[in-house]
Amino acid sequence: AASTARRIAAGDLDARIGASGRARDEVTELSAAVDTMAAALQERLRAERAFTADVAHELRTPLMGLVTSAELLPEGEAAGFVRDRVGVLRALVEDLLEISRLDAGVEHADLGPVPVGEVVAESVRRTGLAAAVEVDGAPVAETDPRRLDRIVANLVANAHRHGRGPVEVRVARAAGDGGRAGDVVLTVRDHG
Repeated sequence: AASTARRIAAGDLDARIGASGRARDEVTELSAAVDTMAAALQERLRAERAFTADVAHELRTPLMGLVTSAELLPEGEAAGFVRDRVGVLRALVEDLLEISRLDAGVEHADLGPVPVGEVVAESVRRTGLAAAVEVDGAPVAETDPRRLDRIVANLVANAHRHGRGPVEVRVARAAGDGGRAGDVVLTVRDHG
């Protein structure tokens, strides 16, 4: 039961104890309860994934209408504001679509050794937002650089939007990494 519970906690939602055929005692009841919990959790996650996919798909059509309409607005302060908000909404819908594709197994992360400090520094630069970047050493991690870029850009933008400057970004190897590709710690800090 403990081993199965650890497998479920690690993400193996197909793990079951399978206590059928045993005498009805406390261990059998606990085993059945763990199996029922795992099945309910699996169904909830399936429903959430389906909901995310449906929402992302349904938002796409009206969003494209908004994008087109925003581009047709005459130049001015209000039009600039509308275009900016439509761009934010478009990025959110694209994130939802990507999450739903990853959850469905249609799309997979493109993993490879990535010089995290270089990718993070470039991501921060492209945001156009003020942020001090500090990189300790030359940390490398097995990750998807495109998704890392997106995460960093979102974190820096959120630090500016919901926090207060200065915004600081720090990249370092995790303690005990020994200089090989592995765990890297990325910290985004604001002062709000």
